Amino acid sequence: MGASQRAQGGWITSLAVSGTNLFASTRQGGIFLSTDNGASWKKANSGLPKNTDFQCLAMSGPDLFVGAVEKGVFISTNNGASWIQVNAGLPQKAEILCLAADATNLFAGTYAAGRVFFSKNNGGWWANVSEGLPSPMSFSLSALVMSGTNLFLGSFRGVYSIRDNGATWTAINQGLPKEP
Repeated sequence: MGASQRAQGGWITSLAVSGTNLFASTRQGGIFLSTDNGASWKKANSGLPKNTDFQCLAMSGPDLFVGAVEKGVFISTNNGASWIQVNAGLPQKAEILCLAADATNLFAGTYAAGRVFFSKNNGGWWANVSEGLPSPMSFSLSALVMSGTNLFLGSFRGVYSIRDNGATWTAINQGLPKEP
């Protein structure tokens, strides 16, 4: 590809969709919004710290959440026009690696000790729901996803699930490769 054909972009860490809005989180560049299927992008950073690695995005109804390295979680209730930090109950300087959301629940996977936190009020308060995960999970959380009332966690130690916001994680690794 020639220099004139090189795509301009950035280090995109996550994408989220809400209706006709497409959001992209970046390392050091902030959050971007496209309303025309990616033909053009504009910054959606008002209230977000500059020079921050934004790792993940999640939608919960009309609310957009972003997780950041050493900054925790932020919420936008207006398609990224403004953001507020929602970290009550999270560790100080929480490094959020992954987020998962459904209509009423929000989960955040953190770098520090590989813990998972749960909020049922849009990040107004977070509770640690890591009981039952193998220790240490540090550096290993890579993905969270909701399916109905089930939460699934992906890590270098395999896949774990927790059902109905319960208190016990279960390894579900039958047939997956072993840890290298």
